[in-house]
Amino acid sequence: MASRGGSERTAEPRPVWRLIRRIAVGITGFGVVAFSVALFVPPGPGILVMPLGAILATEFPWARKLLRAVHNELRRLKARASRCGPPRKGL
Repeated sequence: MASRGGSERTAEPRPVWRLIRRIAVGITGFGVVAFSVALFVPPGPGILVMPLGAILATEFPWARKLLRAVHNELRRLKARASRCGPPRKGL
């Protein structure tokens, strides 16, 4: 007979902790994205910080879909750039 003492651990986290985790991931992810957008205004490393926004993709399906779309577009642009050949020096 199974004990009812509550000492058994379940594989699924409690719903309250899942909600807290989603909120924390959302706040952190949006904060990183806002920070990287702010770095685009002055000359700065905004483009280097922006990929950290992938934090959102760990928890939100719409962010995962957007990340995949951006990744696919970057692959397409890379392939297109490689077909153009090396840059020319001077005119």
